[in-house]
Amino acid sequence: MKSVNLHDTCLPDLCRIKNELLKINRKVIVVQNETLLKIPERTLESLCRELSIPFYPERMLSWEAGGRPEDGAWASHWYESTHKKTGFVYPDIHEDKDPRDYLQGLPDTIVSTAYESLPYYEELLEYDVSN
Repeated sequence: MKSVNLHDTCLPDLCRIKNELLKINRKVIVVQNETLLKIPERTLESLCRELSIPFYPERMLSWEAGGRPEDGAWASHWYESTHKKTGFVYPDIHEDKDPRDYLQGLPDTIVSTAYESLPYYEELLEYDVSN
């Protein structure tokens, strides 16, 4: 497995962008993938409210299976499972699992990077639309 470092997570870059947005009095909005999958209606409703756009649950919470032209040339490689879905699906593997459990058995460098990333992740969570 390739060694992963803090830079690879992009979290410091996202925090830098967040700080730049705040400097120019722009709204910072964060959406966590896990939250979107677990409670999509509430998350999308909050996101739309933050963006001052209408929320259309009938069009935003479900869709027809299959690809779309705007998926691009790499869609068959990146979106295979997405193309099979017709809505948001929260994987059962996440239920009641402590995030630290995912670190078990990983190389020390990855575990170290995960802990090093935590302050950046927590900094961004302050702007999560689901809070």
